[in-house]
Amino acid sequence: MTDFPFPNGMSVHVSSKEWSEYYRQVVFSSGSETVAMHPKIDDVHKFEGQFLHGQAYKSPADFKDKNIIVLGMGNSACDTACELTEYAAKVYLAHRRGAKILPRANEDGPLDSYVSWKISRMALWTEHHAPGIFQILADGLLQKNSDSHFNGEEAEQYVEWGLEETSGDVTTIICNDHLKRLVHEKRIASVKGVKRVVGPRTVELDNGDIIEDVDAIIACTGYRADFSLLPDLPSTQLDASLPAFPDLYQMIFPPRYADSLACTNYCIINESAAAYRELQAMAIAQVWAGNSVLPSQEAMTVQVNEYQTWLARQMLTFPATMLGKGQMYPWMRWLHDTAGRQKPFFRRSLATPLTRDLIPRFRTYHSFPRYHVFVNSSNSRALNNGSLPISKDDTVGSRPSSAQPTVRHYRSMLYVDAPSIDAPGDAIPDEFFQDLFDAVIKPPKPEQEQLIKAKAMANRDLGHQRLPSSNASPAASPPPQRAAAVPAPLAAAPSAAPSASPAAQSSSDLRNIVRRKLTGYVGFANLPNQWHRKSVRKGFNFNVMVVGESGLGKSTLVNTLFNTSLYPPKERKGPSLDIVPKTVSIQSISADIEEAGVRLRLTVVDTPGFGDFVNNDESWRPIVDNIEQRYDAYLDAENKVNRMNIVDNRIHACVFFIQPTGHSLKPLDIEVMRRLHTKVNLIPVIAKSDTLTDEEIVSFKARILADIKYHGIQIFEGPRYELDDEETIAENNEIMSKVPFAVVGAGNEITTADGRKVRGRAYPWGIIEVDNEEHCDFVKLRQMLIRTHMEELKEHTNNTLYENYRTDKLIAMGVSQDPSVFKEVNPAVKQEEERALHEQKLAKMEAEMKMVFQQKVTEKESKLKQSEEELYARHREMKEQLERQRMDLEEKKQRIESGRPIEGKETKKRGGFSLR
Repeated sequence: MTDFPFPNGMSVHVSSKEWSEYYRQVVFSSGSETVAMHPKIDDVHKFEGQFLHGQAYKSPADFKDKNIIVLGMGNSACDTACELTEYAAKVYLAHRRGAKILPRANEDGPLDSYVSWKISRMALWTEHHAPGIFQILADGLLQKNSDSHFNGEEAEQYVEWGLEETSGDVTTIICNDHLKRLVHEKRIASVKGVKRVVGPRTVELDNGDIIEDVDAIIACTGYRADFSLLPDLPSTQLDASLPAFPDLYQMIFPPRYADSLACTNYCIINESAAAYRELQAMAIAQVWAGNSVLPSQEAMTVQVNEYQTWLARQMLTFPATMLGKGQMYPWMRWLHDTAGRQKPFFRRSLATPLTRDLIPRFRTYHSFPRYHVFVNSSNSRALNNGSLPISKDDTVGSRPSSAQPTVRHYRSMLYVDAPSIDAPGDAIPDEFFQDLFDAVIKPPKPEQEQLIKAKAMANRDLGHQRLPSSNASPAASPPPQRAAAVPAPLAAAPSAAPSASPAAQSSSDLRNIVRRKLTGYVGFANLPNQWHRKSVRKGFNFNVMVVGESGLGKSTLVNTLFNTSLYPPKERKGPSLDIVPKTVSIQSISADIEEAGVRLRLTVVDTPGFGDFVNNDESWRPIVDNIEQRYDAYLDAENKVNRMNIVDNRIHACVFFIQPTGHSLKPLDIEVMRRLHTKVNLIPVIAKSDTLTDEEIVSFKARILADIKYHGIQIFEGPRYELDDEETIAENNEIMSKVPFAVVGAGNEITTADGRKVRGRAYPWGIIEVDNEEHCDFVKLRQMLIRTHMEELKEHTNNTLYENYRTDKLIAMGVSQDPSVFKEVNPAVKQEEERALHEQKLAKMEAEMKMVFQQKVTEKESKLKQSEEELYARHREMKEQLERQRMDLEEKKQRIESGRPIEGKETKKRGGFSLR
């Protein structure tokens, strides 16, 4: 044992001596993916580039501007190839077989949660007893997930790319959202496998193609278990092309040493590693404790031979089969039997060859887990209505008295796997489960899909105290609790139901509204005209906040957006200042704008660049504090006695400027957006988009949206209304398709070649017009902010964002909806607390500013002292040089005057001294 790392970071080296100790039992757990598997490539020694296994690959930055070949068609190979596209000049994905490429998530959620636990148990049984049917169902399910995410145009090119989707047993299942897109964009070249190396940097593929100028080859070709520490472990090699298979009973116990040696590093199954590793440990403990008995050595040898024959056939037929692949159904059953579980009574009494396979078909799905397998002991306590003995005589849990064998299996599955689908106060009718079950097993018809959605909405809780927000974090509100299920007849009887909540009653009233046709003119159709006159008379207000790093042109874009000079010109204070001063604090600028008789009170809140702080960990803090202060001011105004003149200074829209890097969002951008998206309507904007090409803008937008989706950031999306006409829907879709908006800001008018005066920027190669939709998305941004979605932005701020903040604020202050625990808030005390808190913040800021100022002064003094010493040294050196030259001239003068010749004629021309 050498260099064993402990969790605390320390290492113990015990390699100074060797000794032998005897143990009664030894468990060998070195991991199933330890030894790197290198591909067989002819003349690989001729390759002068970098050849490494995926185990040694660390960062794509190490391969910047290089031509890379990635070998393999697995998840590691595809992830590596996709990651390298951001740095490498050219990426080749070389492989010999296809794959099923699936997205990481679909509209139903993450891919690993698409199939419930109980359905996966039934899949194991089907795979073992009816592998042909299982393959058809599995291929159909995987194909459905793949088609739902990737379009048909790319699917038609699978054969050309070499990514044709064949049977799941033949190929590897890959979860990757970017591979097909990158291959489609030709940023990854999908080629055949590498056959041989024909030159220092040239390789030949299996189809005869030649790839030249290859800088590196990364072999992502997998791993195998390491048995080098067990040289005496018996093994069998059934074919020259196959590795040796260790002789292990149930892939754990060597038949000859089953009482003293166990290996947990061999078996690999498509299941949670933590679950079946836990079961392995339980089974080994039960065997060595004497609670479970292994068969004879001869019987164990028979099982080993049968398994090795099956594995060899799998690996010869399907090359992608991994060494140690387990037969899940029989192996998991053996694990549970050996680890200890109580069989049902009729299972023990009717255990005949016929009933062993028939009983599961007639048992209800609700009790099926007891017959089949548990994922682990915790799940058995939560899901199983039987028991899981820790030993043969010690059981944990018991059959609950409320177990109903007649409950439909899909209802029980939904209650376990998706409790949030049940309404907190109402039972879900049986028809809903039938419809949903049909929708999962087979694609629903359009009318059936609408029926499912309608029934799901009818059974959801409508009485949440917190309003749902499209910008709210998932953790912002607690999950609804499911009430105990009641029989459908009782749930449907209105007389037996308790008194409904006000929200639920309101929902019921809305559903019972009946439309009536008027018999004559009444006049309320004139209400929109009344509202129009009132709005024009009163005027409108709109508050916009601009957020982003310094130097992105936030102030310029705002002036361009509203076609007015809101910001005064930033003049340079002296000839030495060649940089326009930056915004160093949050500034609020208001202006009254009038257009066609409509007055708009516009307020622009300009924030300092959040990346300019000495410590950027909380650079978002001033922005969030300013937003919350505006909410607090509005909340205080609402709590006053006189509320007639409440000024709405809340932020209605936040234009977030993104630096045009062309790569993706910076970590600082992601952190700031995560802090803001629950408080304001985020509108991402790519600043100075004229620095990017059209292709770069498209790919940059895709990466930004992918980052936003991955981190759960909610940006503003225009609401959709039922009565919108087709033109409005098309206009909204066109606007939202431009998000994030790639804009250019300019306040100066430029004369084009045809004599037109436009706002834009002039370059030697042409003019970028701000108001030209072919040049940038400025028109769409202005259209959304002002012409189409201004009222929606204000409405969402008031009805959702502010209400959520108000709810959290009041709850934090001790205010509750229950009058018995209502606490009166003293405005004077609250104001005093806020004043004290504000003073603390000011004191902290002052201390930080003093510390930073002192640090900068110290650094400046140090630099000045160093410069002074360097100048003094240069001055002394120049004086010494002048003195030597003066003495040389004096000596020559004396020689000339005395008539002596000047000795040692110079062969080189002496250069004069310089003050440099």
